[in-house]
Amino acid sequence: MRLLFSFLLILNFFFASAQIRLKPLIGSGKCPNDKDTVGRFLVINTDGNEPGPKVGEPIHYFKLFGLNNDSLDMVMELKKGKPLLLINGSYTCPFFRRTLQFFDSICTKNKKINCFIIYTIEGHPDYPYICPYSNEPWELKVNINDSIYIKQPRNYGERKQAARTMVAKTGTKIPVIIDGIANEWLNCFGIMPTNAFIINPDGKVKYKYLDYKIQKKEIIRDITSLK
Repeated sequence: MRLLFSFLLILNFFFASAQIRLKPLIGSGKCPNDKDTVGRFLVINTDGNEPGPKVGEPIHYFKLFGLNNDSLDMVMELKKGKPLLLINGSYTCPFFRRTLQFFDSICTKNKKINCFIIYTIEGHPDYPYICPYSNEPWELKVNINDSIYIKQPRNYGERKQAARTMVAKTGTKIPVIIDGIANEWLNCFGIMPTNAFIINPDGKVKYKYLDYKIQKKEIIRDITSLK
């Protein structure tokens, strides 16, 4: 009986693997060194098309790394058989901060889905550092009021430290994964500062949110509908 059970587990593993069809790898798939320079600007698409993968499309394969010697390998994660919620965020984005408690609530209570924050380029770093969306300093009064003074990281280690500060100050329990030095995740998945995706176990986009700060009801509805 034990042999049969093991065989069924292995068969299920390979069956699940066969269903995953992702687009080619973005980034190197290797963990950067802390001193590796990170890109400060985004490849902003101005052709009028919707940024990032569309609903029903397979996503690109990527492997990014976290704060605790962990990583997010999309193939390995999808093989677990659960949908994934990928949340774009940075500590200097007030919309992310003010939506984070909502995400923490649904991610800790719901067992249907695995959640990850992809920590990307700082949206509104401390003056005089450059905002990637305006290519000039754009410090927000709300950040000053919240005592948030984060510079635009110059290297991968500084980006990790910004993410650690975010975790320490917010207390989020959602695993945090760091975007690569070329901002490959953000450039591939869309440069909207408040976007999120629910990915099916087959690697295709199930639901997409271009502005999660105003789409909370949709997110709850969509997660509730997952099987």
